[in-house]
Amino acid sequence: SSGTITSLGAPFISTGNPAGLVIDPLNAYVFASVPGAPTVLKAFSMSVGNLTFATQSNTGANVTAIASNRAGSYFYAGENSNSNNLEWFSFSRTPTLTSSGAVTVVSNQPTTFVSSNPMYNQIYAVTQGNSQVTSYQADPTTGSLTSPVAVNGVTAPQMVAIDPTGSY
Repeated sequence: SSGTITSLGAPFISTGNPAGLVIDPLNAYVFASVPGAPTVLKAFSMSVGNLTFATQSNTGANVTAIASNRAGSYFYAGENSNSNNLEWFSFSRTPTLTSSGAVTVVSNQPTTFVSSNPMYNQIYAVTQGNSQVTSYQADPTTGSLTSPVAVNGVTAPQMVAIDPTGSY
């Protein structure tokens, strides 16, 4: 009630600094991207605020942004590097995290932020290099991304926020 934050003995990440963080929609896992060579996507299980390391998977170069689909079965990682990919990982509750595919971002610019609209299975990628936000349709069964639609003329976008109802 005082607003004071107290550590509950959260696990540490031994190398690198986490760049992206997302909680799965079922509130059971926290995912962190740790840039490096290679970047690692790490999953921690949550129990009453305590985190326990669960699994990890190597990703493409320099992942800085992550988002999940509505079911928490796929996670999307934006690569802020020369590859300009948006990569997705399947996640099972065993827990296993597996690279499942990638698309080159339409703008061919590094992705600086990724967000999802779980109501409509859409993933949004923000690219600052050309002031663009791109929407992808995410297949709920395979996680694959298709039908990119780019919105140009957004001045220096930093991130995208989605209305909880999925309307905006």
